[in-house]
Amino acid sequence: MGPVENFHTFRLLSDPGHGGEASRIFLLHNGLNETRKVGLYYEIASHLIEQDPNTVCLLRPFPGHLTRSAYPGLTETPLDHYLWDGLHLFRQFLRYMIETRWLLSTIARYSKYRCVAGSGLLVEREGVEGSRLETRFLVEAMMGEWENLYGASLMTIDGHRGGFPEMCDPPDEAAFVEAIDSLRGALDLGSGHDGSSFDDRAEPALHVLGYSLGGFTAQSVFMSWPFLISSCSTLLSGGAMRELAPTAFADPEEWQTVLHSLRYELDDAMMDWRFQNSGAGWGGGMSPYLFLYLKRTFYEVFQQEYRGSFQTRLAAFRQRMLSVVGGNDPIVRPQSVLDASPPDGINMLAIGGLGHFLADSPRGRVEREQREFWIPEIARTIGLLANEAAKKHKQDLASTWLDENDLVPKPSRAETEKKKREMKLRGRLTVAERLDIEQGGSLLSTLFQRSLDDLLARAATGSQGILFILRNEPPTFLLGEKSLQKLASALYHDDLEIVEYIKNVRTRRALIRSEDTRNRICVVLPWNVETIIRGIDAGLQHPSQSESSGEQMAEERDPNSLWSELNRQCAQLTRGRQSKDQFADSVRVFHAPAGVEKAKDPPKAVGKLCDVGREWLDLRDQSMAVTPSLPDCWLWMSNEFLGRTGDSPPTIQESREALSREIPKYVNKTPEKRDDAERAIAERLQRDDLRMVAVSRARFNPRFRGRIIAEPRQAQELLLRAGLCIAASVPFKEFDFDEVRPAVAGNDTSPAT
Repeated sequence: MGPVENFHTFRLLSDPGHGGEASRIFLLHNGLNETRKVGLYYEIASHLIEQDPNTVCLLRPFPGHLTRSAYPGLTETPLDHYLWDGLHLFRQFLRYMIETRWLLSTIARYSKYRCVAGSGLLVEREGVEGSRLETRFLVEAMMGEWENLYGASLMTIDGHRGGFPEMCDPPDEAAFVEAIDSLRGALDLGSGHDGSSFDDRAEPALHVLGYSLGGFTAQSVFMSWPFLISSCSTLLSGGAMRELAPTAFADPEEWQTVLHSLRYELDDAMMDWRFQNSGAGWGGGMSPYLFLYLKRTFYEVFQQEYRGSFQTRLAAFRQRMLSVVGGNDPIVRPQSVLDASPPDGINMLAIGGLGHFLADSPRGRVEREQREFWIPEIARTIGLLANEAAKKHKQDLASTWLDENDLVPKPSRAETEKKKREMKLRGRLTVAERLDIEQGGSLLSTLFQRSLDDLLARAATGSQGILFILRNEPPTFLLGEKSLQKLASALYHDDLEIVEYIKNVRTRRALIRSEDTRNRICVVLPWNVETIIRGIDAGLQHPSQSESSGEQMAEERDPNSLWSELNRQCAQLTRGRQSKDQFADSVRVFHAPAGVEKAKDPPKAVGKLCDVGREWLDLRDQSMAVTPSLPDCWLWMSNEFLGRTGDSPPTIQESREALSREIPKYVNKTPEKRDDAERAIAERLQRDDLRMVAVSRARFNPRFRGRIIAEPRQAQELLLRAGLCIAASVPFKEFDFDEVRPAVAGNDTSPAT
């Protein structure tokens, strides 16, 4: 089909009598193999416009469909191409999403959207001048991307054995100018804004609506630009692609062939570096970050081989989404849509007796009557949801809009103090929250955050005891603002959750920094934390463990600045007013390559603790060193657990001594003492004298962030391991990172501070 897919028209549907700027714009997305009939979209648009005369609908065809198919009939269908080449669907998806980015950049009324989640648009600028709001700059950027894609396609075709298909001639600049100006003129868009602050009247509300295969496309667009698009509605669409049964188009086995070949074609293309080595640019002429973003979106929305991430996306955007299904739909079964939904459900409207092909004649009286009544009602419901979603969306944007440094605005000192007081007073887990914790102690993101608040509240409210935080990477409260924001964007899909998470971490950071709290909190970092920051985390532009798409994380991170930031944060925790090293023990480093007993400045009772370690490991040879690895956990221990009398809180040094002395009472594998030790630690867990939260290494999975340890055997092992590492730790300021820093040829490993 070649050139036809590149040059096409799209329909702009509006009330001929309306005047002035559009109040809302709907982007309509078509279904698979639709090449002729557009009546369904005119009907839906008519009902939406009837509801609000200032509504405008844009019908944009997917490549190979409707106004960009070769002919309305007597030709191969798009599905024929997918059967022949499974990767063709992915290529068309990329093409469509790039075009969508161009379209949204044309419609957008802000020169810059100060949001964290989602992909970027073209020509982001701090001010209106020189931004995409000026046609010539948008044309320049759009032509540049078009030429890169065109050049990559030419190189691919030149290397093709047949040298086909033929490429169309590139358009000139005038074509871009006319397209942009005509669309902006037809929509009567208002003047632009620089994004320095959010204005809820700056632009019309933008919504997406997709039918059948177009529902997957609509969801992809919505979840890629959630800061710009207010709502997403799908009609007879949803579930996983592998569960669709397009019997009217193909045999079920043919459809499974498309999905089977698509998966392996993508794998092969990535392994053969076909996307990377495509000539003009990376990823078929695209920037690497945009390509990886769209690839991840395709995986999560279209393929859904792993449903957890898609369910999290649906839960995050639930109030702005609607799914309409038909009870008599042989292709998209309502149960498939429910199976792909989060456990607490979605907004779904199921119409009994409604079939899939709404553009065809109804099958029988029941379906005809259902259509006559429900299609207008469906359109009106979509319109009502769109209006409500737009209100909520604007409220969310107003509360999450970033500052001039593209960071979540920092609270005032008074606001910070207020939040600290609230965490002290209400940080402890409620009875209801304790009951919500799953059997086995599993913690989803919200409960995990609250469990950490609970431990901090114990340390901050004068409860006599100590909190140890052991992490194999810098805890979030030791991260700089940019690093924290990037971590949050890898963990959550929407700005509201991202901003809320950052605010919570900031409150914990402020509470931990308080001088009346720092002597009851000790952070233990690994000996190779500098290597992790410089050599591992710095190289992850967007971590593969993340379930979000993360193009906003594309900024290069300087290892030196990251290491400097950690040093600065640690200095703030260890410095006091009375003396420079008043809180030197607040941050420590674990390093025991020759064994815990041979670590620098071990507690006096460390030998007894190491004996318990050897017994636990069945090391009969006393000369064998005990060399534990640092666990990821937060541990609260009361005075009673540490064997202390009186109300005075222990110092960190006293706690290290007490742990080495007291842990053998709770950890013992000898047959005659095993049961007593388990009963003793179970009693401490039950009385909350010991509270343990293990942090998951699955850092970016919001459905499982960690676990509260309540089983005695697990608690014994974690307590022993943590106690050994705490005993073998030294103050951060005293640790020589030069000594353990690996020498890597060609890398700058000089210290940043």
